[in-house]
Amino acid sequence: AVVSTQSTGKMKDQFTSLSLSTLLIALLVSSSHCTQPSGSLFVSTFDTIYNIDLDNNQTTQIFAVDGKHNSYQINKIAVDSQYVYFGLYWSISRMFHNGTNVEFDWVNTNNTKYGNGLLTALYLDQTEGVLYYQTQQDLSLYILDVKTKEVIKYGNFDQINGQLVLYNGAQNDKFLIWGSDKNADNNCNGLVSLNISSNTQTVTNFYCMPSFSKATTIYNNTILTSSSNLFAVFEVDVFTKKLQNVLQAPVIPCNMDVDGVNGWVYVTSPENGSEGEVIALNILSGSYFVLTSIFGKQGYTVCSIALVK
Repeated sequence: AVVSTQSTGKMKDQFTSLSLSTLLIALLVSSSHCTQPSGSLFVSTFDTIYNIDLDNNQTTQIFAVDGKHNSYQINKIAVDSQYVYFGLYWSISRMFHNGTNVEFDWVNTNNTKYGNGLLTALYLDQTEGVLYYQTQQDLSLYILDVKTKEVIKYGNFDQINGQLVLYNGAQNDKFLIWGSDKNADNNCNGLVSLNISSNTQTVTNFYCMPSFSKATTIYNNTILTSSSNLFAVFEVDVFTKKLQNVLQAPVIPCNMDVDGVNGWVYVTSPENGSEGEVIALNILSGSYFVLTSIFGKQGYTVCSIALVK
C-alpha cells in the first residue's frame, strides 16, 4: 500500500514520481510469496525487557529494573545470537536471551575509556560482533568489539536523537546513519551519515525528510526510516539516496527493525502512558497486524526494539 503525504518541493516530486508499474509488481510478488514473521524479537520499555517469540506468538518478560546495580532505567537495547545488550545508568549490561546470566556493568561508562554517561544510541553489527554507541556526557561515538572489549573513541557530535544503523558504501567504506533534528547544513530534518572508515569525522546530510527521523533500520541496500509526524515508513536507496517507496503505517514509528529475508519490519508504537503496541508490517504488501501490547512504567514510552538476525 502506498500513502500520499502532504509535502512540498523535492519531497513531493519524489513521492509522485514513484513508478505505478513497480508498485503493482511488488504487490503481485507479495501475494505469491507470503511468509509469516519468524525469529526472536526483543523490546524494551523504560523499566522492562521482553522477548517476543515470533514463531509461537509468545511474549515473555525477561528483565525488570529493581534499583540494584544502578538498574533504574533501560536506555537502548541490541542483540546478537546469544546476548541481549542494554544500557543502564552509566553502563552497558548484557544477559542471555532468556534473561539469565545477567552481567551488570559489563562495560562501565562512568567516565572511563568506554564513555561518559547514559547511552543515547546503541547499534550492534551482528555479523562483525561490533557495538556502536554514543554516551550523553561527552557525546562521543564508541566502537566496541564484543569479544575482546577493545574500544575506539570516535569524535564528538551532536546528541543522536534517532535510531543508529550501519551500512557499507560502494567502496566498502562503513557509514553510520541516524535521524537528526540538527542536520549538517541546518536546512532540513531527516537522516545524516558519518564515514567511520575515514579520518574526516564529518557528519553530512544523507536524506531530507518532512520532519525528524526517529526510527531507522536497514536491509540489503535499502534504508527504512520514519518521519516524526507521519503515519508512514519510507524506503530510501543507500547508494542513489532516492525514495523508492512509501508504506502506509498504522502508527507513527518510534523504533523499528527489519527481517529482510521474510519481508517484515517490526515497529514500536509507544503511548505516552503505560502501554504501547508492537506491529508487524509487511514490506511488499503493506499489510500489518499487532503482535502484542507491551506494558511499561506509567508515563514513559515503549521505544526500543532489536531482532536476532
